[in-house]
Amino acid sequence: MSFFIAGTKLLRVPILLYFLSVGEYSNFVYYLFVFGLFIAFEQMISNIIINAVSNEKDLSKLPKVLKKQLNKTLFFFQFLSTLLLVTNVNFLYGYSIYLILVFVFFLNISLWMYLKFIFFISALEVNGYTIQNRLFKFTAELLFLLISVILLSFSANVLSVIASFTFANILIYLTSKKTLSNYKISITHRKSSLVDDSLIKNYWSQLFIQGVTVLARSMPMLFIAYIGNAEQIAFYFVAAQLYQIGPLILFPVLTAQYPSLRFGGLSNNLVFIRVSIFTILVISICYLALFYNMSWILDIWTSGKLFLDHKLLVYLNIVSIIAAIHIAFKYFTTAKDMSYSLVKCYSYSVLVSLLLASFIISKYSILDGVFIYSISFEIFAIIYIFINLWQNKYSKFDSK
Repeated sequence: MSFFIAGTKLLRVPILLYFLSVGEYSNFVYYLFVFGLFIAFEQMISNIIINAVSNEKDLSKLPKVLKKQLNKTLFFFQFLSTLLLVTNVNFLYGYSIYLILVFVFFLNISLWMYLKFIFFISALEVNGYTIQNRLFKFTAELLFLLISVILLSFSANVLSVIASFTFANILIYLTSKKTLSNYKISITHRKSSLVDDSLIKNYWSQLFIQGVTVLARSMPMLFIAYIGNAEQIAFYFVAAQLYQIGPLILFPVLTAQYPSLRFGGLSNNLVFIRVSIFTILVISICYLALFYNMSWILDIWTSGKLFLDHKLLVYLNIVSIIAAIHIAFKYFTTAKDMSYSLVKCYSYSVLVSLLLASFIISKYSILDGVFIYSISFEIFAIIYIFINLWQNKYSKFDSK
């Protein structure tokens, strides 16, 4: 199902470029990028919700304090996303203040609905309805494309696409809510207890780790959106979409290993390591195939509207391979409840990477420094996680 969702997303590119100019398309992909900063935390938030109530098999005892933390997180991302949207001169150029306010309104409504959607999906998964998550997302992609084609046929502009995206999110939100009602699943929140302190600590630890990771992976797109041209923005986003084949392969494999990894012993740990190594090798081969055939792919896929930027592609290929290794390491530590102990590791990774990036910026360019930061962060995070696992292999590694 994940590949069907990805395939539908890939259809966005030729369809939208048929109606929109490269400049308008680059504005829309920047809007998606800003929205996607919150979506990058979906798996983390869902895992925390599911882990918090996994022994209950329902959400009737979901800690009330968790809802408060999630609302704080949503408010932060609404503020951050709005700030990124209204401070990007490349995005604002040519739009009236009223149209910008409409974009901001659509953005914040979509973010709020998506958090509710995560709640609903988590409730379904806890009760054994795991396929609904993918079905809803696949349906959302189809609805988005259908509504986009209809609206763009009447008015071919960015507002039509953003409105289509928002309407699709509204429909999926309502559908998932109705599904909960049909299955007679309710979401309530228990009062605070002594367990909540550890829950909050674990939540913010994972949020910090995921936050600095998302920041490192998002910085290239963010800086390209601010200092690059429309062609670079559109190319990098399209290429990054193609490189999502890695997570699409990796996440289902790692998720399937998660229960046995979380509750199993040393033998389960070794199975996870072998499976991860093999999967990452397969992903690396796919990335290399994309790298060597990107020019041909763009020519066919975008009807010649987008052209290869070799420098950006080299950086994207390198950071994507290293990120796949990092994801596997992070999955292992999450399953072993080691997130809190890794906060220092990620803090060191950020600090060392910033120092290295500052040196590169002083010698070369801002964009080179940004990509070096992304690459070095992934490498140092892997190194520090490995050291932490090695130091704790007797107290944590074998005990789970």
